[in-house]
Amino acid sequence: MVSRVVNKLEDKLLLSVPPVTVNVRRSSLSLLNLPDGLAFQGVAGSARRRLSNVSDVVSKKISDTIGWRSLSTNVELTVMQGSVLCGQYIKNRLKRSGIFQKKLGLKRMRSGAIMSSEGLLVVSEVSPVLTSLGAELEKLHPKLYTNIARQIGAGSFSNEQTAMEAIADVSRELLRVGGEMTWGKIISLYSVAGGIAVDCVRQGKPEFIGAIQRAMTIVLEEDLASWIQANGGWIGLSNKCRTSIDSDTWQERDTLIVLVSTTLIMGLALLIRIFIFS
Repeated sequence: MVSRVVNKLEDKLLLSVPPVTVNVRRSSLSLLNLPDGLAFQGVAGSARRRLSNVSDVVSKKISDTIGWRSLSTNVELTVMQGSVLCGQYIKNRLKRSGIFQKKLGLKRMRSGAIMSSEGLLVVSEVSPVLTSLGAELEKLHPKLYTNIARQIGAGSFSNEQTAMEAIADVSRELLRVGGEMTWGKIISLYSVAGGIAVDCVRQGKPEFIGAIQRAMTIVLEEDLASWIQANGGWIGLSNKCRTSIDSDTWQERDTLIVLVSTTLIMGLALLIRIFIFS
């Protein structure tokens, strides 16, 4: 039901550049139609097996990413753009959190210099849109997008690998819950990446930020880029935001944001249970 409602709302082009503040209507929550409980049984076992192998998988994907798999040119460009967008989102999130400093070494993150001028233009257009929508999600659910290490049971990120695994784990749970990919889920994942970056800096480990971007690059290559390309590329997100919407649609748009956030909560809840009971 959740996935059907989300798809219906996004088919109506509900995403738009958000205002400075948003008031979520109480009536929107009644449209969630969420199940009484979450079916953790049967999922935990497979999740444990996946988590036990994630280190090997992530390491392999780093090697694969260095040489780029046989992706189409357009999808490869989408991955590169998404990686640069991740770096820009992280910088913006750190600034909004009041902890950005030039000495953090963010220049080590993947550069967009290897992209064409057209590719860079897309990044420059999409970045403020992605940042604005992500910031709105963070305002609606500040507790969800902060202290992520604690929420998933890690406490702190002891090394780059744990930060990368957090991105991979949340990504797969976000994809699993609710079925199909949506722009809303992608925005949520970037918000999570920003939250993990904030955690790392506050824990005195800013050098892990590059690993967060690498993990996002892997997730883009594995799970997101093909869908993004099939839906107009990154510029497709910007085009959605140009669509004029009436006042009735604003209420539906608020519902979409709540649905996306709830989906992420469900995924994080599963991870918490796995860490506690494994």
